[in-house]
Amino acid sequence: MRKLAALLLVALVVFLFISRPLIPDKELIDYFENNKAELYRLARSYQDYLPPPGKPHAMWGDIHRAELDALGIKLMTSTILVQYPQDPKGQADYQALIPNYGQVYRYGAISIRKKGKVEGIRCKFSRGCHEYAGLIGGVMWKRLIYFRFPPQIRGKEMRIAMTPGKLAIRQITPLSYDSIGNWQQRHSCLYKRLDPHWFIRKCRA
Repeated sequence: MRKLAALLLVALVVFLFISRPLIPDKELIDYFENNKAELYRLARSYQDYLPPPGKPHAMWGDIHRAELDALGIKLMTSTILVQYPQDPKGQADYQALIPNYGQVYRYGAISIRKKGKVEGIRCKFSRGCHEYAGLIGGVMWKRLIYFRFPPQIRGKEMRIAMTPGKLAIRQITPLSYDSIGNWQQRHSCLYKRLDPHWFIRKCRA
């Protein structure tokens, strides 16, 4: 009986971590094109939201939960890719927000995690296993990502101004992520441009 239980546990882990495919590029692209106006509105609303004194920025998600659910969005959050404004007023606003990390929410790139169609088994162990390709090839995931200011594109590089004189360099690919496979370098992210502000980001742990 214990051997059977152990085998079932192994099979469950294999199913959760290995057999679930990444969300196809076309599905994300179609989703973006069909919901572009709403995605823009919500991303800017998230960035411009000022919570009441002493309250967390996460309150924005509670206020807009019905809209996020209607668009099939599980999570909208800021990333560590914080852009630095190029205009004097924006730079002054940025500096004023530094003491309470407010610039993270106003100028941080927005990552959007879609809900997936996971049926039968609840994905407790892989944190949203429908988006993960599996541990054999390194855990991978895809997200839509929004930048307040269009990043500069030079060849295969995306350059993000994070502070004066400091650039974050990320790789751009014209390829379908569905065909990239496991050759993507570990601990890296690749970006595919959808429009000047929006990209698909695929990361490999």
